[in-house]
Amino acid sequence: GGLSVVKDIVAGDDIKLLSDSAVLSFGANSEVKIVHRHDDGLRLQTTKTSDNSPFILSLESGETDIAVDDVIGQIDFAAVDEATGTDAILVAAGIAAVSEGDFSASNNATKLSFRTAASEVASEKMALSSAGNLTVSGTIVPTGAITANAGVNVDNITIDGTEIDLSSGDLTLDVAGRIDLSADDNGEVRLFDGSSQYAQFKDDSDRFRIESMISDADMMFVGNDGGSEVTAGFFDMSAAGVFELTRGA
Repeated sequence: GGLSVVKDIVAGDDIKLLSDSAVLSFGANSEVKIVHRHDDGLRLQTTKTSDNSPFILSLESGETDIAVDDVIGQIDFAAVDEATGTDAILVAAGIAAVSEGDFSASNNATKLSFRTAASEVASEKMALSSAGNLTVSGTIVPTGAITANAGVNVDNITIDGTEIDLSSGDLTLDVAGRIDLSADDNGEVRLFDGSSQYAQFKDDSDRFRIESMISDADMMFVGNDGGSEVTAGFFDMSAAGVFELTRGA
């Protein structure tokens, strides 16, 4: 009951494969297949067993003059049979390859646009540029470590209730403007050596308080005199905080 046709098949209406696990085979050796998966979709498969033989799905535009913002290929996701209609049946998510400029013999700069929706047709929320820059319109919430081997450039950063732990190396703050340390009323800026706190700066009932947490540890004013360290003065904490203008070597 099979049918073999040497030339093209042209159908004016639907073609139906009625059996479960039906297969569409392509190529002289039938090495590429689209296989029906019962009740849930299709499996795209290549039968090649040699190393580095992936299945490649290529979305190719036939447009002859690609300009900036032209979509070269796109995958959309939608629930078109959702009974509530309206926003529910709009494109809910998508991935598109979008030109970043006019294509030429020396340019095919393209970004990947990742689109999601809340009550709308899906719009871009994240983009990976041709230069490898990732732009996210919302909040990045990592569940693991973030590694930045080439440094991190941040215009504005907010850390809320989170500890910054540098297991090795130094932390350098280098800004063109000012550095602000802000705390609520009676807030504190604490200094630690490992797990032990040794000093703090504090708003103490509208007074600015500089406090040493080490018993009997002097508080010193130290400077540089021609390359040599000198102590200009100190508070002797073991003597009830008596201030001395100078201190011996």
